[in-house]
Amino acid sequence: MTEIFSSLREVVRKRIAYEQTYSELSRMPRSVARDVNLDPREARKNAHIAVYGY
Repeated sequence: MTEIFSSLREVVRKRIAYEQTYSELSRMPRSVARDVNLDPREARKNAHIAVYGY
């Protein structure tokens, strides 16, 4: 039973990290995004890769 809660806690932790990362990337000024070679239109994809690794 504790494995289920551990897994659930991990899923929730990753989802929160994804939402925070997406929020930060999507609010990043275009000039800063260009400096770090990111496309603001791909914020969802980049946040997903950063948190989930794929």
